[in-house]
Amino acid sequence: MFCQQCVCEFSGWVGNCPQCQNQLISERPTMFENEYNPDSYEHVFRVVEKQAGLIQVHLVTIEVVKRKRSTFPYFGYGYAWEKEIRGDFDGLSITLQPSEVIFQRESRFPFRGFGFAWVKTFRGEIGGHPFLIIATKVNKKMNWIFPYFGFGRAWVDEYIGTFGESLKLEFVAKNIEKPRETRFPWRGYGYAWIQTGEFFVTAK
Repeated sequence: MFCQQCVCEFSGWVGNCPQCQNQLISERPTMFENEYNPDSYEHVFRVVEKQAGLIQVHLVTIEVVKRKRSTFPYFGYGYAWEKEIRGDFDGLSITLQPSEVIFQRESRFPFRGFGFAWVKTFRGEIGGHPFLIIATKVNKKMNWIFPYFGFGRAWVDEYIGTFGESLKLEFVAKNIEKPRETRFPWRGYGYAWIQTGEFFVTAK
């Protein structure tokens, strides 16, 4: 399902968009496509060349989405993901926003629920030039506390992509936030998201 407002696909979610609450649609909007800007690309390439073919940018998550759902009788499912990540290098502004978010859930006897959400692909911009990066290493963890509280968490350790014809992209997570909530009587909600990471642009 897709949201026209957020320009994002939410795999495994139905109804309203979990980010903006607008109605999801079944067909991919045309606004998902970005235009190639050769002038912006050449500027970024020159910046990478000046740094011996590699730049490393510290990125910080500035906005997170948290959602929770429950099912009968006591199952709780928590979901969290990064809505916007930012960083800067030598005048280049780098932003990441989700392009596809995955939702999954599992349950264990007797009443433990485990929810998982992670960003499968980010769409981003470097100096106004668009790109996509895709998750390559996904972690899913299940924990619980007495008597029936379950906490599911998922996050991505690494994303990779390309930038034009000559640059490789890699985003590596460094700090992961893993909070949890409980609700009467036995519903547990686990969350996880990337708080900080390192973004690498490398000349091929």
